[in-house]
Parts: sequence; structure tokens; C-alpha cells
Amino acid sequence: MLSILCNTLGYSSNVTKAASYIVPPLSGLSKDDSDDAELESVFHRAVGIANSIYGVCNKLDGVSNEKLRALLGLYVLQCLALLSASISYKNSTCHLMVLELSQISSYCGLTYMSLLTAFDVETAAGFVFGDKDAHMSCLSHVKHGASLSVVWGLVSEEVAHATKESSVAIKDDIHNNQTK
Repeated sequence: MLSILCNTLGYSSNVTKAASYIVPPLSGLSKDDSDDAELESVFHRAVGIANSIYGVCNKLDGVSNEKLRALLGLYVLQCLALLSASISYKNSTCHLMVLELSQISSYCGLTYMSLLTAFDVETAAGFVFGDKDAHMSCLSHVKHGASLSVVWGLVSEEVAHATKESSVAIKDDIHNNQTK
């Protein structure tokens, strides 16, 4: 993630493989039955990173902003997938982190309809990485996060409100136009 962030901002660095080292531990932690408090702490930090990237996005403009927002959207979806698989949905901390990540996903321009069709995921990945899929191995849960983002919006009115999406409207749209 760090190497991609540096490349997006135009910095060259010796940390070209950093993304390969940062995201897989999150994935590995989500599979381990470690202490819930430690796991929550890791995800709080991951959400903190998302908020930091969000802050940087607000200071950039032009293509740099667009690329970083696309990358942030992918990161948020990855975090949503890992968080949803790791911490009980009944845990209030999980809900608060999902709410925060959902607000950021809305800022990134991710909509429920395009998440369901994976259009935004493919578009963002293509915009950030080009035709190369080499970096997508670090973000292997993004498509799961896209679907889970919509599910969270359907089961939580607060999450749907944070994303500025209407679960009723999305259900009607899918029901009325099944070709999407």
C-alpha cells in the first residue's frame, strides 16, 4: 500500500514492495483466533490509515487526487472485508469502524450499484494500477468488501445513511432492471 501511495504521489522510494508486506498481515490476523482486543487495535489502526489517506486526498487536486481516492476506495473495501470476517458484527466497535469506512467509501465515489456489479472495483484498479494485476494480490479481498459494503448498508440504516445510499432504491433498481 505504501509503495502504491508513494507512486501515486510521485515519490520514488526503496519501499517498492511495501504493499506486499503490509496488507497480508491484516489478512493473516483475520484468520487467526487471537485476542479480540489486539485484533480491534489492529483494525483501529487500519481505519486510522484510511482517515490519514482521506486527509491527504483533501489536500491534493487533479489526477493525483483522483488516483489516491481510487486507491483509498480499494483500501477501504479490503478493510471492510477483513473487518467483517474478523470481528463479530454484534460488537459495537465493529459497527463503528464499518460506519467510518463507509463514510470514506462514499467520499471515494463508490455506489452500491457499481459495487454490486464490481464496476467501481475494476475501474479503480485499472486507474491506479493500469493493466497490471501484480498489485491486486495485495488487495485480494476487495471484491468481497464491495459486496459486504452493500450488505452492511442493507442491515444497518446508519451505514446506508453514511454512504448516502437508499437500500430501498437499490432493491427497486435491481428488481426493475435485472440486466445490470
